[in-house]
Amino acid sequence: MLLSKDTIHIIMTGQEHLFNPSVHKLACFIIDDLVVENGIYSSEFFNLFNNSYVEEKEQNENGDILVVLRDNESGEEQGMYLDERLGSIMLSNPKLVEVPDGSQWVTIGCKYIDGVFHP
Repeated sequence: MLLSKDTIHIIMTGQEHLFNPSVHKLACFIIDDLVVENGIYSSEFFNLFNNSYVEEKEQNENGDILVVLRDNESGEEQGMYLDERLGSIMLSNPKLVEVPDGSQWVTIGCKYIDGVFHP
């Protein structure tokens, strides 16, 4: 699944061929020092998420959640429908951290302690 509006992208499993290092970042959502989701995100999404307040607007019968990111400075909103898992992660006040070069092995369940990923 590729979520997109202009250059705001979240690339899910199976879309790795769309990775463009000048536009995208490999990053992880982290809750309580634990990697709970990793993926490829546009730099624009990465920056917006890390500078925004996240809130749920609605949930559909199929489980999809409309999540809205509100920029802390401009107040601009960006909404997106996400599956229940990713929507719930984003609503859990996670950190979104870029995976440094040489650490592409980072997977769900890895630890992130003092700014370092651990298997």
